[in-house]
Amino acid sequence: MMSPSDGSSPDAQTLCSTARLREIADLGLNDSDIDAILSEIAAEAAAHFGLPIALVSIVLDQAQYFRGSHGLDGWMATAGGTPAEWSFCQHVVRNRAPFVVDDARHHPLMQDSPLVRIEGIRCYAGVPLITFRGHVIGSFCVQGPDARSFTKYDLAQLQRYAKRVITRIEQRRRG
Repeated sequence: MMSPSDGSSPDAQTLCSTARLREIADLGLNDSDIDAILSEIAAEAAAHFGLPIALVSIVLDQAQYFRGSHGLDGWMATAGGTPAEWSFCQHVVRNRAPFVVDDARHHPLMQDSPLVRIEGIRCYAGVPLITFRGHVIGSFCVQGPDARSFTKYDLAQLQRYAKRVITRIEQRRRG
């Protein structure tokens, strides 16, 4: 059996799936005009949840990049993303399911991430962005600097925002 460090673990295979990465390319997400539209949806979600940050995160094999955002500042806003290995959103993509962290300082998967230790992210709720062809291309998420619980109702609301995002993204499909 191969070890996770050789890049061939099931998790790594999920992020590196050629079909999934081709799907991301076909959606025309490099066009700058989509950012403003997706950022409007992110701003609505941040206000709804009373959290400072909401993101449309597209997760590649090595990095996540933000195609829509609200509330980012500093180096993450300038870079427009982070390494995938630091991200909360990678877990949404790998598991094809919502990922919720009430207090990242005590979460076994996230407590050592620089996003927690240095940037101070404490709470996170993200749901998958699933294309009409069934590929999980990223996550729609909200996050903040204080520990917080999320209810089933909260996740249902987050799913509604994610559906709006994916509908808008699908309108741009090239292939």
